[in-house]
Amino acid sequence: MAQIAAWQLVQDDTEVVDALHRLRDLERTVPLAPAHCDLRFDQFIRADEGAGELYLVDWEEFRLADPARDVGAFAGEWLFHATYSVFAPTEAGAGRPEESTAGFGLTHEEIVARGSASLRRHLPRIAAFWQGYLECRPQALALDAGLPERAAAYAGWHMYDRLIATAESHATLNPVARAAAGIGRTVLLGPSAAARTLGLSAERAPHTPHASNGSDHR
Repeated sequence: MAQIAAWQLVQDDTEVVDALHRLRDLERTVPLAPAHCDLRFDQFIRADEGAGELYLVDWEEFRLADPARDVGAFAGEWLFHATYSVFAPTEAGAGRPEESTAGFGLTHEEIVARGSASLRRHLPRIAAFWQGYLECRPQALALDAGLPERAAAYAGWHMYDRLIATAESHATLNPVARAAAGIGRTVLLGPSAAARTLGLSAERAPHTPHASNGSDHR
């Protein structure tokens, strides 16, 4: 039932449907690249009990596609986790049921403050990934100036995609899920502003050891 409700959030919103159609239309006009097309954190594994090389698995959706799909999915994963961490129980609420029910009792001001703090923690990771991507594909922006904006739009869609997937095992959509959909909607409908917020700059940053190895963002 929650999954049906999640789909209804998409299908009843004509602005979201129109934005998704525009995104798919754009995909047909841009340079395609080999893409995973189902990028999530649980698709990454480390060999040797977490101490070895990092691998990306589950390639059944692999195909030539808009590279913005994978870039956007990575950014969207951090957005998704940032949203859910807002409502996670705090240590202060431990042992007090009225304060530890997944943070649903938070005031609007508390939600905004926790959400902003959570996003600030994750933005350096998104920026490091983006700069690493541009170092691997130095001609990406020269060939495709619209890549950052489409990646942001796909990040917005990723919020809906994860929402629909996680709703499968629930009877109702909880407030966290609806908050995730609201953030996804904002990003999807305003990808240009979202790209700037997420650090998906249209300009490649100068090469520095900090940007290249990402050691501070692991």
